[in-house]
Amino acid sequence: MAGRSSNGAVKYDVPGILSVLLIPGSDKADWAGIGDAVLVDGQRRIVAVADGPERNPDASSAFLRRFLAGMSDLMEPGKAWSLTNGGFTQLVSATNLLVRETSYHDGTTFSSVVLGQDNRYAVLHAGDSLIFRLRPSTGEVVQLSRTNHCLVGRSAGLFQAEEASFLDQDLFLIASDGLASLARSCGQGTVVFVESLMRTCASIPEMIESICESARRIERGLDDIGVVVVKPGRLSSAGEEIPAPSLFP
Repeated sequence: MAGRSSNGAVKYDVPGILSVLLIPGSDKADWAGIGDAVLVDGQRRIVAVADGPERNPDASSAFLRRFLAGMSDLMEPGKAWSLTNGGFTQLVSATNLLVRETSYHDGTTFSSVVLGQDNRYAVLHAGDSLIFRLRPSTGEVVQLSRTNHCLVGRSAGLFQAEEASFLDQDLFLIASDGLASLARSCGQGTVVFVESLMRTCASIPEMIESICESARRIERGLDDIGVVVVKPGRLSSAGEEIPAPSLFP
């Protein structure tokens, strides 16, 4: 279910599985100039966020479209990708090819989590967008992404590519650096801000609404914000509930 609120924010929710939020910056004249984009490919268990520059805000969605096409060629829909026996290397190689083929003008950040078989996941990352793993059972929030300036279009490959295991109750939060800017405007570090979301919100949609409420209180200087929060255990086993590929905006 998708919708747009009075402040221009776009929300998309697959109950119990994931939620997406896009908020245009407070100084934007209209929606068209937003530089953040979010990709959800439930068929291949992929979520991603990209953040393009002001001079080319469409760079983010353009790269996510190319990434989706590349992954569609590599992965069978409806089947989790195996990250073992060379699968992780194939995934990284296919993504690095897209990175190398991106022009300087089309430079963008790129942060993605790919959920694989047997509760394994891959992190694919370039730039200053953010990937967090949240563990509500312990209150632990870990930033998985390493902030850098090696954007897609400015480097020969991903800055960071790693794989590890997730627990069924874990959450992943992937966001543009607009979330970090919002946290600073609220007088908090980004990890503390995310910890508060996890501690005070009973569901993923409540986390998204809490981010919206915080953004509404910022009258000026708010950056574009793109966020996707996903419960990997549910997405990995969702069956017919898995959404078709969607790109926002």
